[in-house]
Amino acid sequence: MNRIKSSDAKSQIRPLIGSWINEVFGSSQALKLAVRSSGTLEDGSDLSCAGQNETFLGILPEDVAEKVVECWASLFTPQSVRYRL
Repeated sequence: MNRIKSSDAKSQIRPLIGSWINEVFGSSQALKLAVRSSGTLEDGSDLSCAGQNETFLGILPEDVAEKVVECWASLFTPQSVRYRL
């Protein structure tokens, strides 16, 4: 989990996310976003683990990349791993 958070993933995805946000929403100064996990394994017939991973609300565009990485890292918290076993 710490390895993901301390990786350079934020710097690698920041330009991609920033470009996408700008393309979809423009350069609105009042824009606040939500970052949450959504995966194929979260809501299936065998398992429903929505809400086990981090969700961030009211995130400014410049902070989305950091929160995406934190969301990815939350996949490996003890509670999330135990739930999937």
